[in-house]
Amino acid sequence: MISTSFSSMHPKVPGRYAYRPRLRFNLFFMSKIVFFFTVICIPLNGYAEPLVVIVSKKLPVKDLPKGMIQLLFLGETVEATGKRLFPLNLSPEAPERQSFDEKMLGISPKDMPRFWIDQRIRGKNKPPKTIPSMKLLLRLVAKLPGAIGYVPESAVTEAVQIVAIDGKRPTDRDYALK
Repeated sequence: MISTSFSSMHPKVPGRYAYRPRLRFNLFFMSKIVFFFTVICIPLNGYAEPLVVIVSKKLPVKDLPKGMIQLLFLGETVEATGKRLFPLNLSPEAPERQSFDEKMLGISPKDMPRFWIDQRIRGKNKPPKTIPSMKLLLRLVAKLPGAIGYVPESAVTEAVQIVAIDGKRPTDRDYALK
Protein backbone atom coordinates (compact mmCIF):
# COMPACT_ATOMS: atom_id res chain seq x y z
CA MET A 1 0.00 0.00 0.00
CA ILE A 2 1.31 3.44 -0.95
CA SER A 3 0.85 6.19 1.60
CA THR A 4 0.12 9.65 0.24
CA SER A 5 0.24 11.71 3.44
CA PHE A 6 2.93 14.34 3.69
CA SER A 7 4.07 13.18 7.16
CA SER A 8 4.70 9.62 6.01
CA MET A 9 6.93 10.85 3.18
CA HIS A 10 8.90 13.14 5.48
CA PRO A 11 9.46 11.49 8.86
CA LYS A 12 10.79 14.69 10.52
CA VAL A 13 7.52 16.57 9.85
CA PRO A 14 4.94 16.02 12.61
CA GLY A 15 1.39 14.77 11.89
CA ARG A 16 -1.26 16.87 10.20
CA TYR A 17 -2.75 18.31 13.39
CA ALA A 18 0.50 19.52 14.92
CA TYR A 19 0.25 23.01 13.37
CA ARG A 20 -3.25 23.79 14.60
CA PRO A 21 -2.17 25.87 17.65
CA ARG A 22 0.03 27.99 15.41
CA LEU A 23 -2.84 28.38 12.92
CA ARG A 24 -5.16 29.51 15.73
CA PHE A 25 -2.56 32.02 16.91
CA ASN A 26 -2.09 33.38 13.37
CA LEU A 27 -5.85 33.72 12.85
CA PHE A 28 -6.18 35.50 16.21
CA PHE A 29 -3.30 37.83 15.35
CA MET A 30 -4.70 38.56 11.87
CA SER A 31 -8.15 39.34 13.28
CA LYS A 32 -6.56 41.92 15.61
CA ILE A 33 -4.76 43.56 12.67
CA VAL A 34 -7.98 43.72 10.64
CA PHE A 35 -9.82 45.20 13.64
CA PHE A 36 -7.09 47.82 14.13
CA PHE A 37 -7.21 49.02 10.53
CA THR A 38 -10.98 49.01 10.14
CA VAL A 39 -11.91 50.61 13.45
CA ILE A 40 -8.95 52.74 14.43
CA CYS A 41 -7.13 53.73 11.24
CA ILE A 42 -10.01 54.10 8.79
CA PRO A 43 -12.77 56.50 9.89
CA LEU A 44 -16.15 54.84 9.82
CA ASN A 45 -18.39 57.85 9.46
CA GLY A 46 -17.57 60.73 7.21
CA TYR A 47 -14.81 63.15 7.94
CA ALA A 48 -12.17 62.04 10.46
CA GLU A 49 -10.85 65.36 11.77
CA PRO A 50 -13.20 67.44 13.93
CA LEU A 51 -14.74 70.41 12.16
CA VAL A 52 -14.88 73.80 13.84
CA VAL A 53 -17.25 76.71 13.35
CA ILE A 54 -15.33 79.90 12.57
CA VAL A 55 -16.01 83.64 12.47
CA SER A 56 -13.86 86.70 11.85
CA LYS A 57 -11.62 87.90 14.66
CA LYS A 58 -13.39 91.25 14.25
CA LEU A 59 -16.65 89.70 15.46
CA PRO A 60 -16.79 89.40 19.28
CA VAL A 61 -18.54 86.01 19.27
CA LYS A 62 -16.91 83.28 21.35
CA ASP A 63 -19.80 80.83 21.83
CA LEU A 64 -23.03 80.02 20.01
CA PRO A 65 -25.78 77.55 20.88
CA LYS A 66 -26.09 74.57 18.55
CA GLY A 67 -29.73 75.47 17.87
CA MET A 68 -28.72 78.93 16.64
CA ILE A 69 -26.11 77.47 14.28
CA GLN A 70 -28.69 75.00 12.97
CA LEU A 71 -31.22 77.78 12.32
CA LEU A 72 -28.57 79.87 10.62
CA PHE A 73 -27.47 77.10 8.22
CA LEU A 74 -31.12 76.18 7.56
CA GLY A 75 -31.79 79.67 6.25
CA GLU A 76 -33.14 81.58 9.24
CA THR A 77 -31.96 85.09 10.08
CA VAL A 78 -29.77 85.11 13.20
CA GLU A 79 -28.04 87.97 15.01
CA ALA A 80 -25.19 87.78 17.48
CA THR A 81 -23.85 90.78 19.41
CA GLY A 82 -26.02 93.08 17.27
CA LYS A 83 -24.54 91.83 13.99
CA ARG A 84 -26.49 89.78 11.44
CA LEU A 85 -24.70 86.50 10.73
CA PHE A 86 -24.64 84.95 7.28
CA PRO A 87 -23.51 81.37 6.72
CA LEU A 88 -21.07 80.15 4.09
CA ASN A 89 -21.20 76.51 2.99
CA LEU A 90 -18.61 74.42 1.20
CA SER A 91 -19.65 72.64 -2.00
CA PRO A 92 -22.04 69.68 -1.54
CA GLU A 93 -19.35 67.22 -2.75
CA ALA A 94 -16.88 68.27 -0.04
CA PRO A 95 -16.54 65.65 2.74
CA GLU A 96 -16.47 68.51 5.28
CA ARG A 97 -19.88 69.72 4.07
CA GLN A 98 -21.36 66.23 4.20
CA SER A 99 -20.04 65.72 7.72
CA PHE A 100 -21.33 69.14 8.84
CA ASP A 101 -24.80 68.51 7.39
CA GLU A 102 -25.06 65.16 9.14
CA LYS A 103 -23.56 66.10 12.51
CA MET A 104 -24.82 69.66 12.93
CA LEU A 105 -28.04 69.73 10.94
CA GLY A 106 -29.03 66.08 11.20
CA ILE A 107 -29.71 65.87 7.44
CA SER A 108 -28.01 63.35 5.17
CA PRO A 109 -26.24 64.60 2.02
CA LYS A 110 -28.88 62.83 -0.10
CA ASP A 111 -31.75 64.60 1.66
CA MET A 112 -30.26 68.11 1.67
CA PRO A 113 -31.23 69.00 -1.95
CA ARG A 114 -34.80 67.84 -1.24
CA PHE A 115 -34.90 70.03 1.86
CA TRP A 116 -33.93 73.15 -0.11
CA ILE A 117 -36.37 72.35 -2.94
CA ASP A 118 -39.12 72.04 -0.35
CA GLN A 119 -38.10 75.39 1.18
CA ARG A 120 -38.16 77.06 -2.24
CA ILE A 121 -41.60 75.62 -3.13
CA ARG A 122 -43.03 76.87 0.16
CA GLY A 123 -41.48 80.29 -0.35
CA LYS A 124 -39.41 80.00 2.80
CA ASN A 125 -35.69 80.21 3.47
CA LYS A 126 -32.89 80.33 0.93
CA PRO A 127 -29.80 78.14 1.25
CA PRO A 128 -26.47 79.58 2.44
CA LYS A 129 -24.00 80.76 -0.18
CA THR A 130 -21.82 77.93 -1.47
CA ILE A 131 -18.09 78.60 -1.59
CA PRO A 132 -16.05 76.40 -3.95
CA SER A 133 -12.89 76.05 -1.84
CA MET A 134 -11.85 76.01 1.79
CA LYS A 135 -9.15 78.65 1.21
CA LEU A 136 -11.70 81.07 -0.23
CA LEU A 137 -14.10 80.34 2.64
CA LEU A 138 -11.36 81.14 5.16
CA ARG A 139 -10.54 84.43 3.38
CA LEU A 140 -14.20 85.48 3.18
CA VAL A 141 -14.88 84.69 6.84
CA ALA A 142 -11.76 86.64 7.83
CA LYS A 143 -12.69 89.71 5.75
CA LEU A 144 -16.46 89.87 6.28
CA PRO A 145 -17.68 90.49 9.82
CA GLY A 146 -20.82 88.46 10.21
CA ALA A 147 -19.69 85.61 7.97
CA ILE A 148 -19.68 82.21 9.62
CA GLY A 149 -18.38 78.93 8.24
CA TYR A 150 -16.80 75.62 9.17
CA VAL A 151 -13.45 74.05 8.37
CA PRO A 152 -11.29 71.24 9.76
CA GLU A 153 -9.49 72.30 12.91
CA SER A 154 -6.09 72.04 11.22
CA ALA A 155 -7.12 74.57 8.53
CA VAL A 156 -7.81 77.43 10.98
CA THR A 157 -5.65 80.52 10.40
CA GLU A 158 -4.82 83.51 12.60
CA ALA A 159 -7.38 85.66 10.74
CA VAL A 160 -10.36 83.69 12.08
CA GLN A 161 -11.45 82.44 15.46
CA ILE A 162 -13.06 79.20 16.55
CA VAL A 163 -16.53 79.49 18.05
CA ALA A 164 -17.45 77.17 20.91
CA ILE A 165 -20.73 75.27 20.45
CA ASP A 166 -22.88 75.23 23.60
CA GLY A 167 -19.75 76.09 25.59
CA LYS A 168 -17.84 73.09 24.23
CA ARG A 169 -14.48 73.40 22.47
CA PRO A 170 -13.18 70.95 19.82
CA THR A 171 -10.96 69.32 22.46
CA ASP A 172 -13.99 68.40 24.60
CA ARG A 173 -15.19 64.81 24.40
CA ASP A 174 -18.82 65.71 23.63
CA TYR A 175 -18.11 68.45 21.08
CA ALA A 176 -20.96 68.63 18.54
CA LEU A 177 -18.83 68.24 15.38
CA LYS A 178 -16.65 65.28 16.42
